[in-house]
Amino acid sequence: MFRPRSSRMFKTCGYVISTLSVILLAIVAWKGAKDDPVLVLLLALGALTSVIGMLCRWIAFLRDEKPKDLSKPGRASPAIPEVPAPFQARHAPEESARRASRR
Repeated sequence: MFRPRSSRMFKTCGYVISTLSVILLAIVAWKGAKDDPVLVLLLALGALTSVIGMLCRWIAFLRDEKPKDLSKPGRASPAIPEVPAPFQARHAPEESARRASRR
C-alpha cells in the first residue's frame, strides 16, 4: 500500500500533527489556567511531557526501522553482518556435519 519512504514520512507527519495538537490545546487551556500558578505549571508540564513522549516514540521508530529489501546482494541488516565468501566456503561443510552429528 505505502512505499517504505512514504510510510516513514506518514508516521513522521503523524508525530508532527500530534505535537501541534498538544500546543494548540495548551494555548486554549491557558485562558483558564493563567491566574493560578499551579495550573500554569501543570499545563506546561503536561504539554511538555506529551511532546517529549512523542519525540521518544519517533526516535524509537527511526532506530527500529529495518531495511525493507534484504534480497539484493550487498544489503544485509545492520544486526546481521555479512560473512565474507571465503569464510563461508571454508567452514560451511564443517558446520553442516556438526549439525548432522547432533541429531
